[in-house]
Amino acid sequence: MPQQTFGGIVLCGGQSRRMGQPKALLPWQDTTLLQHLLQQFGGICSPVVVATSPDLALPELPPAVIVCCDATAYQGPLSGLVRGLDALPTNVEAACVAACDLPFVTPVILERLMSLWNRQPCEALVMSDAERWQPLLGIYHRSVLPVARELLATGQRRMFDLLDRVHTVAVAPEQWLDIDPDRMGLRNLNSPDDYLAALQRQSATPSPPKGIPADLPAATPAVPKPGTTNP
Repeated sequence: MPQQTFGGIVLCGGQSRRMGQPKALLPWQDTTLLQHLLQQFGGICSPVVVATSPDLALPELPPAVIVCCDATAYQGPLSGLVRGLDALPTNVEAACVAACDLPFVTPVILERLMSLWNRQPCEALVMSDAERWQPLLGIYHRSVLPVARELLATGQRRMFDLLDRVHTVAVAPEQWLDIDPDRMGLRNLNSPDDYLAALQRQSATPSPPKGIPADLPAATPAVPKPGTTNP
């Protein structure tokens, strides 16, 4: 079977309610979370699409990056996936997908996903830590579009609604722990505490970098629906 070529989709259209400010713009390693993730995709996936909301500001992006927006803000990651797949050239049949709040995703992780996909093609391949799937880190084939559009048309916006309807393969921990033994690739940043802990993990510096206020707003008491994330 010929090797698949992959586009990339970075989802960054969430409201970031618990973070209190757009995650895409948070500083990370002398850049921003969004720019950092695009660097991880560089040379691995081409082209790369940023799926966002119309009222969200973005940092400066490389000229080759495609930006697409929902007509209405904050439609959720399933809508972002549809917009992202639609924005890719028609000869790109599958895309690596990641939320912009997954700062520990690396090219090695993306390449492992591609390798697994090429060995067992499916419609959706997502990372799993045995307890739950992470639908915002995986690979999606263009063939999921009809089902995804049908779900959106009927008000079903959960990524898990899509995974229940298409041929999905979950990547078990034993298939990726050798390259990510601390499971950092699955660690997403929902709150200021998550962000500051990630900065400390990355740089061993307890203070936030210049430009980020030390008094980031505390997490709200709202609890996300089980199995969902807020990119």
